Amino acid sequence: MKTNRNSALINCITKVSKSYDYQALPIKISKQIIRKLDSAWSSYFVALKAWQK
Repeated sequence: MKTNRNSALINCITKVSKSYDYQALPIKISKQIIRKLDSAWSSYFVALKAWQK
């Protein structure tokens, strides 16, 4: 499960970071986006695990 989470997060970050709009943002904002993505993916997998019980 941890491997799936990591690969999904890396895949998502890669897609976002390559977009023109993302690259046009100031660095401070782009780092906040990555933190939000990490938080969202973490929450998703916690909810998925709770739902599967």
